[in-house]
Amino acid sequence: MVADNSPFEDYEETLREAIVALEALPPNASRTDVIYALGPLSTKAVNLENEIRTRLGEANFALS
Repeated sequence: MVADNSPFEDYEETLREAIVALEALPPNASRTDVIYALGPLSTKAVNLENEIRTRLGEANFALS
């Protein structure tokens, strides 16, 4: 049995998708192009953050 050290489900697939999208950008890509390329990874991060926020409760989640 091998431990899965991935930080979240579909980690490798999501990261690979972001890398492929970033590598496809031209050298003069705009900031907006980079943001779109990172979209799936960013969406995953937001969803995980919301899940943690729900589990901990808003008061416990807030950073001081």
